[in-house]
Amino acid sequence: MLKHLRWTFVAMAALGPASGARAADSPEGTPVTDPATLASFGFAPGTVLYMAAGANEENPGPQNYGGADPIMVTYLGNQFQGRISSYSYDTPTGQGDVSFLGGDTFADAQLHLPSGAIWENTRFWVNDAIAADIGLFAFQTCLPVAGPGNPVPTGLGTGSSTGTTGNQSIVIAAPAGTVIDNNACSYWVRVRFGAAGHVLQKARVQYRLQVSPAPATASFPVDVPTTHPFFRFVEAMARSGLTGGCGPGTFCPDTPVTRGQLSVFLSVALGLHFPN
Repeated sequence: MLKHLRWTFVAMAALGPASGARAADSPEGTPVTDPATLASFGFAPGTVLYMAAGANEENPGPQNYGGADPIMVTYLGNQFQGRISSYSYDTPTGQGDVSFLGGDTFADAQLHLPSGAIWENTRFWVNDAIAADIGLFAFQTCLPVAGPGNPVPTGLGTGSSTGTTGNQSIVIAAPAGTVIDNNACSYWVRVRFGAAGHVLQKARVQYRLQVSPAPATASFPVDVPTTHPFFRFVEAMARSGLTGGCGPGTFCPDTPVTRGQLSVFLSVALGLHFPN
């Protein structure tokens, strides 16, 4: 049943962004209204859930920013918490994996990723030697930055174990250009156990850091205008508080940097701190 629902979600995501009264306060994506699909994802009937366009695409495409190697963060099975208190599990090897025993079949883990990073994919390690499959999901949930409002969840990808082959490794690709916005959203992954004896070993999240896109106006229009080849990078330093330039509207991009200036750049960029 899960595989049918998974492909239904992908097909729905291809229909386009949500429209109507809620379009202004929802992310781009397709609303999911089918009660069976909502239930399979762990949501109550009537929940307003969106599926992001491009979720589950195998190739998220090239990135415009952030060419460094990807960064990976691991969440062990015992870091997942049951959706409700009836969730019960065992720890078969004592190495962070969990074997589902009974109660609520869903367990979640909140992700802690840096703002501005690009979430690329999540890989799950599971053990499935039972006829039922293990469901795997990735979500974001957003609220207004400062004002009141209802949480708006968006599915960023789904997957499942396949067959009864035992140890399996499954990748869920995030939609291309999924940028972490900790001001408005939280990010999390979910597992749905199909039967007692299913094992969740760990989940690994892959992301890349990136330099912010260039703004429309220049902080140093005298010598680093918007057409300057280093404009985006100079602006990133200025907006981060690393530099205030060398004079009104000037950055002096060709002036050598002293050791004292270098100490400011590095200590502020790295957030260096030591006890008093």
